[in-house]
Amino acid sequence: MKRIFASIVVIACFFAFVGPSMAADKVLTAKIQSVTQAVDRNGAPYTRVIVAEQRSLNGVAYEAGIPAMAFGHVAKDAAGLKEGGTIKAIVSEREFNGRTSYTIMAVLPDKK
Repeated sequence: MKRIFASIVVIACFFAFVGPSMAADKVLTAKIQSVTQAVDRNGAPYTRVIVAEQRSLNGVAYEAGIPAMAFGHVAKDAAGLKEGGTIKAIVSEREFNGRTSYTIMAVLPDKK
């Protein structure tokens, strides 16, 4: 009985702390630092776009390079992006080991 109760408490704590950290999709507009195309271990192509994001820590402003990954059919759209340009895309934000990254869900057309 104690094992079952302990398991329930662990599961409840997991959802209490992990659930709120899941972010909703958002529109990202950012300067492109680099674009790299590669193939994963299964032979599927993907595109990694490093975007510049302005941040501040202890009153010090700086620019951080954040990876934005595109997979599947979106990888082909992201491959057309150019270093120094601007990306406008729908992304899903995630955090791993305290580092932010994005998964590109759709690349939006640049309306100039």
